[in-house]
Amino acid sequence: RAPVASNVFSGLAPGNYLILIFDNSGCIYSVNVTIENFETNLVPQIFISPSTVSVCDGTPVTFSAFYSNGGSAPVLQWQINGVNAGSSDATFSSSSLSNGDVVTCTLVSNDPCVSTVNATSNSAAVTVIPQVNPVNTLSTPTTDVCSGAPVVFTSTVTGCSTGGTYYWIINGSVVDSSTTNTLTTSFGASASVSSTFSCDDPCSNPALSTPVDLNVTSVIVDAGPNQEIGIGESTILEATASGSVTWTPSSSLDDPNSLTPIASPTQTTTYTVTVTNGNCTASDQVTVVVTELIVAPNTFTPNDDGINDVWHIA
Repeated sequence: RAPVASNVFSGLAPGNYLILIFDNSGCIYSVNVTIENFETNLVPQIFISPSTVSVCDGTPVTFSAFYSNGGSAPVLQWQINGVNAGSSDATFSSSSLSNGDVVTCTLVSNDPCVSTVNATSNSAAVTVIPQVNPVNTLSTPTTDVCSGAPVVFTSTVTGCSTGGTYYWIINGSVVDSSTTNTLTTSFGASASVSSTFSCDDPCSNPALSTPVDLNVTSVIVDAGPNQEIGIGESTILEATASGSVTWTPSSSLDDPNSLTPIASPTQTTTYTVTVTNGNCTASDQVTVVVTELIVAPNTFTPNDDGINDVWHIA
């Protein structure tokens, strides 16, 4: 059988052909041939995105590769500053990039029609911004406070060149947020107070203060119910309190330091009881109304002498 030159089919349009072959013995052979139009001299190409990256230190960033003419089994290789990194995937992620790093990706094509099998992507320049770590210090004039009294907290932050937001936390719950560094509030019982500062710098970490534990002293005081007596009578005041007691005015009381002094006022008087518990005080008032006693006679003498002449019942 005579060989057939490979260029016999050049110039034929794509399609199905019946080829007749005659050998030297006069025999005829037929062959069905399909001619397809394959483009030759293809060039593999690869592009990665993003082409520029600006991230905070330690923040993961993901690159994606887009390629053409890679064939049925392309091989990708990611590189950082020319050193192989990652696997043969169309994406590459890293959280350990350094400022100035350059990321690229190479492609090895197995397309039979490429003029060259190797291609290198564009370069992705990496800018890494250092993390900002502010320091937050919380202070208050004293940690021994009185129940219901206003307490001022001040949060002092260093290490943040921009503004930010203060989050105020009492017993583990956020109770307020503002751009000012002070909080004024009151307490009914002992509490733990802290603050978290969120710096506006996009590469800043939250700054949590050390908690401040408050010892809150409660002062209970109730002067008791108002009372009414007649002139010359006395009554017992009925106060309830926790701590040392002082009554004012004290001149008509038998013991101004007792919870239950005997009061003998000659006129209507409002008494104030002040209770002291440590550095905390509280006050309450009670009024003793003094009324003039009316003595009703059981006889009258209508003799015009001006004494008991008339008995008028209103």
